[in-house]
Amino acid sequence: MRKLPIIVVVGSAAASLVWADSATINPDKDNTLIQTTTGSLSNALGDIFIGRTAQADASSRRRGVIHFNVAAAIPSGSTITAVTLRLYLNMTGDNTVRSASVYRSTASWGEGTSYVNGGVGSASTTNDATWIHRFWNTSSWTTSGGDRAATASASANTGSAGAVNQYYTWSSATLVSDVQGWLDTPSSNLGWHIVGDESTASTARRFTSREATDDAGDHFPELVITYTPPGPRAPGAEPAAAPQSITTEVDGMRVLGERDLDGDGTPDLLLRDRNGALLGGHRTAKGLETWTLPLDHASDDPLAIP
Repeated sequence: MRKLPIIVVVGSAAASLVWADSATINPDKDNTLIQTTTGSLSNALGDIFIGRTAQADASSRRRGVIHFNVAAAIPSGSTITAVTLRLYLNMTGDNTVRSASVYRSTASWGEGTSYVNGGVGSASTTNDATWIHRFWNTSSWTTSGGDRAATASASANTGSAGAVNQYYTWSSATLVSDVQGWLDTPSSNLGWHIVGDESTASTARRFTSREATDDAGDHFPELVITYTPPGPRAPGAEPAAAPQSITTEVDGMRVLGERDLDGDGTPDLLLRDRNGALLGGHRTAKGLETWTLPLDHASDDPLAIP
């Protein structure tokens, strides 16, 4: 939590001190929509891909979706004053700087357990967001490729092949409006779509996701929110700490979330161990019981980058 003092002068009188609070939160779900005619492919637990791969035109588009639980991190009634989305770029499909835009989603969507270490995608699983589905395979987008606002909330240029392994940022007044609306009406928070340059092949960009293991630095997506809490505050008083979106650990393993992984109707833990392996787990009277998830770890990547 950072506390940023802002001096406000009223007329010619002495200044009064007002505190602006800042919270940095990680997403609670993200996914990659992989272009197919059936919605058979997704990549819920892998990195976020946008733009176009080197595949044929009809199957080359990738779009990201991402969601942050704003209402859980920012006090109700606060005024949002600044928003920055930070995504860590770790691979590019070409050597040209490409624009990427963030659009407010107009429909809800899910994150299943599909996984592949690359942009090719793997078989969609229950509740995955796909090119066709909001939730595989029960609810569909109105428009293939995702339902989103007509106008981008923010755009930014992303680097060439020589400008990777760094964060890129998106900031705008519209992003502030999006987040303020989600705080005021949490049910309206449907997240954002991230859309890259789809004008030609091999424009793909790969960003570290919230579950990524191929990034040793754990450069997860971040939403940095600056806000003024509600109500008056005495001069010099410290602002109350807002709840943070934090990563927890169990037996030295990172907890990514809870979901029913074995189909028994009971939520299980989704874990990453010290070696980056993806595991399922649940607590028993004798401790934590884990198992390796049977996910597709295909090595081929249509980006065709060393």
